[in-house]
Amino acid sequence: MVTKTGGAFSFFKDIVKKQGTQQVTADCTFCWKSVTSTGASRLAEHLADKCVACPKEVKVKFQELKNKVEHKRKLATAQIVSAKEEMERDQRLNVEKKQMLMQLSLPAATKVAAKEAADKAIARFFYANGLPFFAASHEADSYYREMISAVQKAGAGYLPATSGGKGDRRKAH
Repeated sequence: MVTKTGGAFSFFKDIVKKQGTQQVTADCTFCWKSVTSTGASRLAEHLADKCVACPKEVKVKFQELKNKVEHKRKLATAQIVSAKEEMERDQRLNVEKKQMLMQLSLPAATKVAAKEAADKAIARFFYANGLPFFAASHEADSYYREMISAVQKAGAGYLPATSGGKGDRRKAH
């Protein structure tokens, strides 16, 4: 026989430790039901929820204890989840920073530079000739879009017609 005192153990008799295990078997002093546990938690649970003969003041005491333990567990779980979410967010931010800091490959950088140069040339054309920018519509059926597509298809050596009406058909060097 094992003698454990205090807490839930004080409401149980004939506490016997099972050989080769951590389990103890004890008899409730109120309902005489035999409860097996590795500690006081299952004994306290019996008193708080399962024992039909347990006095109300004892039952309330162990229900409050159970609620306090559950609250602490929830707080600990919330802290762990919060810390995990924070770590995941930091990892995502680090990945995003690395992606932003990655140097563009040479062909991609050249393409970006060429696009910027083309945009500047088109803007200069509009400014120099006093044309309104709303003429550069990006709608699929606009003449501006049709003109840009035709120039792209003509290739890099294309020289457009001049104000004289006839285009200079020599290839650009």
